[in-house]
Amino acid sequence: MPLGELIMFGSLSARVLVAWLLLFTYTVVSVSLIQLKVQGFLKGKEVSSKGIVVPGLAVLAGEGVLLASAGIMHPAVILSLTPLLVMWIYLSRRRVEEKSNRVKVIKRIGFQQTGNMITFIIILAIVTRL
Repeated sequence: MPLGELIMFGSLSARVLVAWLLLFTYTVVSVSLIQLKVQGFLKGKEVSSKGIVVPGLAVLAGEGVLLASAGIMHPAVILSLTPLLVMWIYLSRRRVEEKSNRVKVIKRIGFQQTGNMITFIIILAIVTRL
């Protein structure tokens, strides 16, 4: 299935709908994580993100296992969790510093979020083709 079919509405199948569901869930969890962390940086305090990421990862993993066991997606769909885990680990190790330029930090996080989403979409497109 070409990547274009994930964008076009004319040819929907179960795999395409599942890919859209995974993309929606991933986007909600990822953007919520980034929003929470950026608010913490702006306020100058550490914010725990376990309340968002752990349930989000559980939902994404549950969707992946359910879809793989139903035969709709390849079991490698679990690999799509990797970009979110990498971003969470990076943001968890990032500390708030008084001297740091907050605009640069937020821009860097924004660019990393863009790369995070692109990586997820590429992984999802590859897994959808399997």
